Amino acid sequence: MPITIGTGLLLIAFTAQWVLKKKLQDKGLRTVYMWIAWIFAIAGGLSISTDVGRQIGLTGLGASIVSFLGLLLLAADLKDKRPDWGAFLLAAVLPLLMKLSSGPLGQIYKVLLFPFQALAAWIGHGFGG
Repeated sequence: MPITIGTGLLLIAFTAQWVLKKKLQDKGLRTVYMWIAWIFAIAGGLSISTDVGRQIGLTGLGASIVSFLGLLLLAADLKDKRPDWGAFLLAAVLPLLMKLSSGPLGQIYKVLLFPFQALAAWIGHGFGG
């Protein structure tokens, strides 16, 4: 099975997050790794949404509801300044669900995700994907 750009971006994100949590001590470099981990997780989640969406059979309504719940949880973690592995995993999966959402809420999600989708395309192009 070939590695798609979405899978590759998620692999980079998970590696950066793991290094950040387990190995890295330098504060300046920790900030860089944090941005790499979270941005690549969102971009990777967006990039795999087309492939995964066809296979899992999730309805647009279900994706809208789960996305809303995920945003509530993620916002609480980020506001409390305690994003952990759970929040990181949610950041990687949430764009996929938001992109699969339907109805007016799905349209709002698509507008919110547009800058990240452009960034994902740019990063993917940089890697040759």
